[in-house]
Amino acid sequence: YNEAISILNYALDILPSNSMLKAKLESVEGIKPVSLSNVIMVNQSGWTWNEGMPFDTLGNDYSGTNNFVIADYNAYGEFRVNKKYNKLTGCIAPYKDKSDDFDWYVQIFADDKLMYTSKIVTRKTDKISFNI
Repeated sequence: YNEAISILNYALDILPSNSMLKAKLESVEGIKPVSLSNVIMVNQSGWTWNEGMPFDTLGNDYSGTNNFVIADYNAYGEFRVNKKYNKLTGCIAPYKDKSDDFDWYVQIFADDKLMYTSKIVTRKTDKISFNI
């Protein structure tokens, strides 16, 4: 995305009034992935955001990911994205130190509408990928 944006900006330096180039630039900028760390978290409870050692119960290491959350019981987070985004991707995995009786799930809302509910996650659950 960054390379495409750079090329389009270079082309617009040469042809500044070209409507096709302007439209393509707007289109590419509109689908460029955005990290949750670049949007505003307006509410949260029980989250440890990008802190700690993010290993799941199966030994997978998530420290190389863009963002991770280690959540307590009844945790939640709310981000203000101002309808600028149309896709959210990620994965869900049980934290290595959660107890055997700690079952949970993830719900994702967009504009106050439920868009996704994960299956119940236990210590034995494999990583769940989502794309909403």
